Amino acid sequence: MTGTVGLAEQLVSELVDSGATAVALTGSYARGDPTTNSDLDLMIVGEGQSNLTVRVGVLVAQSWASEDEYRGRFLDPSEVGSAVPGWRQALLLHDPEGRAGLLKQEAIRWSWELLDDRCDGWVAERVVAMRRRCRSSSMHLTTGGR
Repeated sequence: MTGTVGLAEQLVSELVDSGATAVALTGSYARGDPTTNSDLDLMIVGEGQSNLTVRVGVLVAQSWASEDEYRGRFLDPSEVGSAVPGWRQALLLHDPEGRAGLLKQEAIRWSWELLDDRCDGWVAERVVAMRRRCRSSSMHLTTGGR
């Protein structure tokens, strides 16, 4: 584990050179329960391209977004399930302006009440879409694909 966290710290200078204003480690390494198959999950505040790379045999997942984009994920029913826990457990590797620290504190204070009015509509949209796909598949099977 120490080697992989060291890799994350090494990546910080490269990410800062690429425009990162903050870098946070999340996932199993941040929680302290990585396995030999764990990837290195980095949330990066700034403008850049999210990507997956392999560095010294470790899969590195880089998620780039602006501070506002990350904050918006706290209010999006489709993203909140990973965004809030990710920021709550984040280990801040680079945060000179305190931006990632603010996101982490907002995630810690976050509650479902913030989404009360959005969740019902989001679930209804997903159920309707699923019904349409099921109906389409059923019709396709009934007609033999015609």
